[in-house]
Amino acid sequence: MQTQVTCIDNLGNTGGFWVDNKGVTRGFIEWNGVFTSYAYPKSKMTQILGLNDDGTAAGFYTNKKDVAFGFTLGQASGTFTPVSPPGASNVTAAAINNNGDVAGFYASGSAMIGFLDKGGKFSTFSYPGSNMTMALGINIKDAIVGAGSISSAMHGFLLQNPLKKAMFTSIDDPKGVVV
Repeated sequence: MQTQVTCIDNLGNTGGFWVDNKGVTRGFIEWNGVFTSYAYPKSKMTQILGLNDDGTAAGFYTNKKDVAFGFTLGQASGTFTPVSPPGASNVTAAAINNNGDVAGFYASGSAMIGFLDKGGKFSTFSYPGSNMTMALGINIKDAIVGAGSISSAMHGFLLQNPLKKAMFTSIDDPKGVVV
């Protein structure tokens, strides 16, 4: 068995995914000390990556062709809701804030594009000079953190004001090296 915890809300509930002895990956959320596993119907893999205080999780599943689809999952209903930027493929919903805004990334040709889903309205962004942008976290003010790749170097970033006057700040540990 393999378990990875990928998110925690402000109430102490945790989420992530686990792999059983047959290699099947399922998402899980520990709600108030009770573990609940989740598998998107007919999926090959389901992962929970983000969790907010209102009982909504964000994540993705893959189908039998290994195509990824983003979703949110409501605790009360157990219902999966698609997160799908228009025209996107291989979508990962990586984070959700307490407003219900979702950040993630998707494939577009050979590039990876970051996105923000704010109430069903999508905006996209790319780390400057990068062909691979992954949005990995979002706070209540819609500030987004993630990573972008330029040549063979991966850079961390903070994106502020993604809907108005977007401003990227690079975050690179001075001890980091290009691998």
